[in-house]
Amino acid sequence: MTNCKEKEIVENCLSKNEAIVWCDKPVTGSFFSYVNPVVAVVGFIFLCMGGVFVYFSTVISQYVGEFVVPVFGFFAAIVALAGIYFIVLLPLLSKKNTESTVYAITNKNVIIFVQRTGAMRQYSLDSVVNISLTQKENGIGTVKFFVNSVMGIYVTKGKSYLRSVQIVNVKNAAEVYKMLINQKENIK
Repeated sequence: MTNCKEKEIVENCLSKNEAIVWCDKPVTGSFFSYVNPVVAVVGFIFLCMGGVFVYFSTVISQYVGEFVVPVFGFFAAIVALAGIYFIVLLPLLSKKNTESTVYAITNKNVIIFVQRTGAMRQYSLDSVVNISLTQKENGIGTVKFFVNSVMGIYVTKGKSYLRSVQIVNVKNAAEVYKMLINQKENIK
């Protein structure tokens, strides 16, 4: 369950007397599993709008003059690039982030480290509450919990909300869930 390479990455972030109990990376899917259909539709609309700008630039240039073509061409390029960003780059970046994410449970913290960006989040086991599990038949699943601390509480319009954190798409999610609960109980 623990890959040596990932364990070494997380060990560099540990405090004194902290030991890794579990460490792994999420299971990644194909490129298309990261495509959000709504965002893809918006991207397609942007691509179509870029094509419409190109069409109008050629039609209008016949009546107004050639100076219109660069202006509409510029807008067409911006809109088409936005469409490509939504359809191709957002899913690609999401996949790359997932591939470079390392999850760890220690005897003191839950650690989420994204190697690609260098972002690391640590959540003290003392602040972890409401642990839940969602698992597929193949054992891959998500362990979700809330963080009950000053840094994890959001206040909106006088109401406070706990921050939700997820260990997403991990193998043997039920075992990870049990390990997190056990480590939480051991810290008391």
